[in-house]
Amino acid sequence: MCQGGDFTRGNGTGGESVYGLKFANENLKLEHKGPGILSVGNAGPNTNCSQFLICTEKTSWLDGKHVVFGKVVDDYSVVKEMEKAGSESGRTSQTVVIEDCFQMIKRDGLQNTRFCRRSMLVPRLIAIFTMESYIVDLWSNCTLYRVVEGY
Repeated sequence: MCQGGDFTRGNGTGGESVYGLKFANENLKLEHKGPGILSVGNAGPNTNCSQFLICTEKTSWLDGKHVVFGKVVDDYSVVKEMEKAGSESGRTSQTVVIEDCFQMIKRDGLQNTRFCRRSMLVPRLIAIFTMESYIVDLWSNCTLYRVVEGY
């Protein structure tokens, strides 16, 4: 599993959200079925923040505890390369940086995606927003309106 998003402390114990320091669990129905699942990192119930997990195998022990919000759908080899830099202790053998970022802004009931910059080295992700019942394709910057059932 790859973990990131702690931009306040850089050691896996920090992080913030656009809603404040922490926010409540949104939907714990989706499961960590296998490689490529994206999940919110937390330190217990309702402590979600900017931390995230990219699963490299089935991680069912996270079910009901961490909110699944997406899946890597293209170029999973990038995740495998990130995994090679990891260890059981959590320390990486080299610096791993995700330089692609985006901000979701809700306007008049529609969701818009705004990219900061794009790198061809970043895997294609589909973020699954189950509460809103549609999928946002973060690579092509388009919203696909449909109900998400079982991704």
